[in-house]
Amino acid sequence: ALPDAILIMDTNWQIKHNNAASLNFFKPPSQGSFLDYITTEFESSLDRTQIGTVSRGSVTFTLKKKEDTQTITCSVTPIYNKSGTVTHYVMSARSAIS
Repeated sequence: ALPDAILIMDTNWQIKHNNAASLNFFKPPSQGSFLDYITTEFESSLDRTQIGTVSRGSVTFTLKKKEDTQTITCSVTPIYNKSGTVTHYVMSARSAIS
């Protein structure tokens, strides 16, 4: 099985850290909002607002490249500082191969 893709983004959805699997899954742009990228380049089960407004807990959704049949299952979890402000988003993704 392929390892999960992991991306850590700031509050503007700029990628700050990511692993090699995320490059294979998404081929992400070197700059710009990753949220804009995934909701433009992929068909998503949730819209941009639903993903971008995740607060307590996490949000799970699927992405599919528009010309592809492979579905990617994604989860985004916000990370908070001690005062309760979101500082980062962590996204994990895995291929939903049945």
